Amino acid sequence: MAMLGGQAYAQSTAEPAAGGSGLEEVIVTAERRSESLQQTPVSIIAFSAENLERANIRNVDDLQTFLPNVSIGGSVPVGNSAPNFTIRGVGQTSGRANNEKGVGLYVDDIYYPRSTGAILNLLDVERIEVLRGPQGTLFGRNTTGGAIRYMSRKPKDVFEAKLTGTVGSFDRTDIEGLINIPLGEKAAFRGQAAYFKRDGYVDIIGTDEARGNQDDYAIRTALRLQPIDDLTVDLTAAYTKNKSNGSPTVITGVGLTQPNGFPIGPVAAYSAYLQSIGQPAIGIDDPHFVSPDGYSVYDTCIMDRVTVDASRFGNAPNLLTNAFPNDQLCNAHRSTENTFLAADINWTLTDTLALRSLTGYNHGTDVDQDDYGQLGAQTNLTVNEMDSISQELQLLGDHDNLQWVVGLYYFHETPAERRYNRELTRDSATLQAECCIGFDADVQLTTDSYAAFGQASYKFTDKARVTAGLRYSYDEKDVLISKVGIFTPQLPPGGSPQGNSSHWDAVDYRLTLDYQWTDLFMTYATVSKGFKSGGFNIDITSIGSAPPQVTKFDPETVVNYELGLRSQLFDDRVRANLTGFFMEYDDLVVQLADFSRGALQVLFLNAGKLDIYGFEGEFTVAATDNLTLSANVGYTKIDYVELPPNSPLLIPGSCPGGPLTFERCDAQPLARSPEWTYTAGAQYSLPLTTGELNFSTNYAYKDQQFSNNATSNSILLPSYGVMTVRLEYDSGAAWKVAAFGTNVFDEEYITTGTNGRTNVLGTVSQSPGRPAEWGLSATWQF
Repeated sequence: MAMLGGQAYAQSTAEPAAGGSGLEEVIVTAERRSESLQQTPVSIIAFSAENLERANIRNVDDLQTFLPNVSIGGSVPVGNSAPNFTIRGVGQTSGRANNEKGVGLYVDDIYYPRSTGAILNLLDVERIEVLRGPQGTLFGRNTTGGAIRYMSRKPKDVFEAKLTGTVGSFDRTDIEGLINIPLGEKAAFRGQAAYFKRDGYVDIIGTDEARGNQDDYAIRTALRLQPIDDLTVDLTAAYTKNKSNGSPTVITGVGLTQPNGFPIGPVAAYSAYLQSIGQPAIGIDDPHFVSPDGYSVYDTCIMDRVTVDASRFGNAPNLLTNAFPNDQLCNAHRSTENTFLAADINWTLTDTLALRSLTGYNHGTDVDQDDYGQLGAQTNLTVNEMDSISQELQLLGDHDNLQWVVGLYYFHETPAERRYNRELTRDSATLQAECCIGFDADVQLTTDSYAAFGQASYKFTDKARVTAGLRYSYDEKDVLISKVGIFTPQLPPGGSPQGNSSHWDAVDYRLTLDYQWTDLFMTYATVSKGFKSGGFNIDITSIGSAPPQVTKFDPETVVNYELGLRSQLFDDRVRANLTGFFMEYDDLVVQLADFSRGALQVLFLNAGKLDIYGFEGEFTVAATDNLTLSANVGYTKIDYVELPPNSPLLIPGSCPGGPLTFERCDAQPLARSPEWTYTAGAQYSLPLTTGELNFSTNYAYKDQQFSNNATSNSILLPSYGVMTVRLEYDSGAAWKVAAFGTNVFDEEYITTGTNGRTNVLGTVSQSPGRPAEWGLSATWQF
């Protein structure tokens, strides 16, 4: 079982089995009702707050370590600071304003449209549920790949206070405080505040700074009201603020020319600057720029040292604004702020009927400035703002053998993106570098989504149950893009702003048959369909005198066939859950960085048709009353059925001397799709005269995977494995202390990267994962 790998014990969230010597029961709400994991016909893993702590999971990057067939990594182009999720090969790799998730993120069942902010750090988590495969009937925003549900603790009618402090490597300092206060018999308040700090781990050579630091603040308050016995109102408000000094990225290669033979602009401009001060021009893989190791990068930015060409700035058409201070062009930083409000109202109408209302509001601002190529001759400042509201109504019934839910859903979002690109250019007369060419762009988007859904489970014998669900979705989207600037090719005068609008609809379904052979052995079969609406590409360029265009991409759909087995054996001491799946995707949407028109464009394209198949296995063994072993394994295989000509997924080197077609060429696997993933874990508890000593260790492995979808800029991320350990003493009273380590063998691995050697970036760059870190934490509970 250790060879299979896993972390299944982390699913334990509820009551121990009879006798107290077996595995704990796992309670989930993936079907909009409380149900044992072993009786839920969905591929799901659930993590309790206790297991998150014992596994040293503090953020979304840590979470992926224990998830088979799940990959979490940085976004194109902003890196690790805006994580994105991929499940069974389906997800996204872009952090742009027009990006919608293939994997839905839900906070207390409220859809969370953007992944920035200290979400996991913030929440007073009760459990996290990860649902794999399309969840189209019950979760209505783009869940073709799956859904991640963060469920927080609710206020309760007893006083509770807790303070946790953590110190560790890289000057880590975490402080978390929590208080729960009963407010009479009908109300209770729960509040949490936290501060998380860690220094960066990619050194900027010649300075005292390091990339990849963490400086986060979070506060969350919750109020529970019960004005009458049958009515519960949960109100939540949360605020997060995150700051860092740029993506932890290093340079591993430098190029000089594009495939057409033209020089790469930033490289040529930098070379002109070097020659003007008596230094040699940049060479291929120049050691003055290539990082000497995996955790350091040279301070090479020169954008604040060159002459500013004032004629390139102003308010005339195609000229840049003067709003970007030249002395700040070398600054790399990222900051996010997010406000989250939610109201969850549950009203028990009768013994068999309940009404639920879910209202959510989200406002976020994300500011990112970085040099995507890390060369030091260009910079991008992106300001993203997001406002969204959602409203969902559910009517739930429970009538003997029939359980059902019907509902209505509305979602409105107005994401906006302002982007400022600055790039050095070589003056043709003096052959010196000048500042700057580039563009200023403003993007305004609007999304309105409507849905009606229903799902019912009917138990027609003591052992057999059928579940059927249906959902109708209708999405409307509008976009308006304004863009001015000097770049290649230029926008014609008056060629911007540009807009577009469209709408899409779909019917999703689910049909599941499960059979409870015994109290401890269940199998199920499912066929389901998921839908993710289309959208617009927000990077506009033009060729020659042609007007710029705002192109759109079509929706993606998936039909999923799934077989599952859930079992507990040997007096509840062994849990073995297996799931096999086969998914047919049509018009799968992929994101790629396109450099073919002389400027970086992050585009969304429909990749064609493909089949994805594989399996997941989760195993847990209570070897003794004190020792628990666990193992998880995931396998995902992707077969392309059809790709359009010149698809960015086709590998040009596999079919030289002719057109790029699916019939002639090989295709690159989808980004963030490791073929094999597995984890192995053990937890040992030793009762003492006073208190208890707990030891846990986990090892996680991920197969090699590609960083991006386009063959023109993707790099292959090597396979890797990391191990965590934790030793904790729990006094059994008011305090506990723990020592822990992450990546304890100091494995060097890569989380994301971009191959820009022959495009406008000019470099190959990659972001390493955090090295070995150690820490101590102490918790006092009152």
